[in-house]
Amino acid sequence: MELRAGGKLEFHFHNSKLTTPAEPPPERYKECEGMTSSGRVTRCEPPHLLSFTWGEEQGDESEVTFELADRGGEVLLVLTHRRLRNRSEMIGVASGWHVHVGILIDQLNGRASKPFWSTLEKLEAEYDKRLPAENRAATT
Repeated sequence: MELRAGGKLEFHFHNSKLTTPAEPPPERYKECEGMTSSGRVTRCEPPHLLSFTWGEEQGDESEVTFELADRGGEVLLVLTHRRLRNRSEMIGVASGWHVHVGILIDQLNGRASKPFWSTLEKLEAEYDKRLPAENRAATT
């Protein structure tokens, strides 16, 4: 990652290796294992804010923002992923970020993390219940 506005970045995903014991990916995610995603930095204000594009290589560019704020000796992380195309993408992105941030929190606190893929599938089911159906979302 080039930490400057306009800088390039790449994410390399090896989700099956994030937790122990490792789990194989479900069939529908096999193509995502070992995936690389690239983008560019849109805002860089260390140590409080980082924004970047996501999915440029597929032509489905969205934007991710990490914001950090001091909360009395603790840190508040606000993660926003904008310009998602549809409800299905929102569910997948919300679940993916949720499990990745959960693993980061566990690592920072010296705890063992829950298995990646089974946790992701549980979170997808939860977000599917929480997010309104597309036909209702368009009218609210």
